[in-house]
Amino acid sequence: MTERVYYTDPYAQSLNATIQKVASDHVILDQTIFYPLGGGQPGDTGFIEVEGVEYAVTDTLKGDDGCIRHMLREGTASGNLSVGARALLRIDWPRRYAHMRMHTAMHLLGSLIPVPVTGGQVGAEKS
Repeated sequence: MTERVYYTDPYAQSLNATIQKVASDHVILDQTIFYPLGGGQPGDTGFIEVEGVEYAVTDTLKGDDGCIRHMLREGTASGNLSVGARALLRIDWPRRYAHMRMHTAMHLLGSLIPVPVTGGQVGAEKS
């Protein structure tokens, strides 16, 4: 299970973590600041740096096992990543902050509409 640091520190822009699992298209870490796709909000993007090499995170998804999958750019040599390695996580902060602001704006807008609102689709440019 991945510790969800984005709940306890939503303004964190970087974090040190340990790789728990390496797959062909994603890595799972012991903890993360990357918010996963869900609740109408897109998953975070950014970078994972291991031993001076940056790996682009193109999406973040919830796994069936309670872990958070950090999806790697296609063609990334995930074979160079190993379980137990220390990683520096850096999210695309301007994108995340735009999502946070849009999320709040959607709640405020929903409170003004005189009918039940069951959800919305959050984006960085429009919602």
